[in-house]
Amino acid sequence: MNNLIDETLSKISKNYHSGLIEYLQRNLVYWPKVLKIEATINHAALEEDRKGLVKALDEYEGLFEEATRLFLRSVNAVAVPVRDISQIKTKKEVTNMRHHERFPPRFLSQEDFHKPRTLTIQSFGTEEIKSDDGPVDKFILYFEEIEDRGFVVNSINSQILEKLYGDDEDWIGKQIEVWTDPTVAFGKKVTGGLRLRQPSQPTPQDEKLL
Repeated sequence: MNNLIDETLSKISKNYHSGLIEYLQRNLVYWPKVLKIEATINHAALEEDRKGLVKALDEYEGLFEEATRLFLRSVNAVAVPVRDISQIKTKKEVTNMRHHERFPPRFLSQEDFHKPRTLTIQSFGTEEIKSDDGPVDKFILYFEEIEDRGFVVNSINSQILEKLYGDDEDWIGKQIEVWTDPTVAFGKKVTGGLRLRQPSQPTPQDEKLL
């Protein structure tokens, strides 16, 4: 029972804003609803009424979602998705954000590596991605330290991985340093790009893997 309540509160807290409760308390429509549903949740938990508890928690979550939308509208703000967490920003702040910040890309780029980072290979595979010439299949790495965003492996980085760790069946769990090489060229234009290399300062875990 407590797990159900904790899960719902966790979902609500992801979109929580410090002014939301004060807004609800001043709202003669929503605050009585909040108190009523909270009483229902407490009663269902005490009676161990799982079905009633699930229904009340769903209503509670839905009420907060609706109230949050009204609250954001009242303060002239919007919810901006950043990976899987919503953050509250004013419309002016959103306008001033760079495109990379407003719409987090699917894959990692130079923007994510102003400094080299040592990461652990979690999984890899071939995925279809869009290009100027239409859909193409690319080899993608995923790291334990970065959720939901992949690393597109080009020919040079693939050769580096093979030189360091051999066949791809041995890559899982290995650590690799990702860094931005400003000399990388795309065609005749120097654009910079991401490169892979052996971690510069191996940790004890790195030494075992190598």
